[in-house]
Amino acid sequence: MIAGADLAVRSIDVDEALAFAHGEIEAGYVADRAGLERRLAGLRGQVDPDGRYRIEEFFCFDDTWRATLQSLLLHSRVVLMDLRGFDDRNTGCLFELEQLGRTGRLQRCVFVADACTDRALAERTLAGGAGSRLTAPVRWIDLPIDAGVGLESLRAALFEVAASAGPVPPDR
Repeated sequence: MIAGADLAVRSIDVDEALAFAHGEIEAGYVADRAGLERRLAGLRGQVDPDGRYRIEEFFCFDDTWRATLQSLLLHSRVVLMDLRGFDDRNTGCLFELEQLGRTGRLQRCVFVADACTDRALAERTLAGGAGSRLTAPVRWIDLPIDAGVGLESLRAALFEVAASAGPVPPDR
């Protein structure tokens, strides 16, 4: 998960709260290329004893999140992107969609949407701009923000994508 200050506040865990209390919160942020390389080298990519994969959090500054995203796309087997409420004002999401489209790995992506999601804009951006067409269908899961309904279909889609994706392709 890549998170900036806006998401860090909403997704803080106990370990981050303790780091904040001890004045060590910045140590968890990707501050530069060397820090990103250290974090990438530390990715386990192994299954935990309970059969789950860990969620690795990459808290980033405004000048490091783009490089972090680009690097993680090369290491990711499956990408889950929450586009609920997405429209043309979400410039960060537009950049992320452009990068996803460039990887050629859309079959490894699951997009969460709601009634406010501008899917046409998202698909145009994934395809590379106006007039371009996607070569593969985009996997959308409808999931209202305030409801638990749809979580099973999201979970099933993620498992299906992960099972069909195979190993992570080598870096390009």
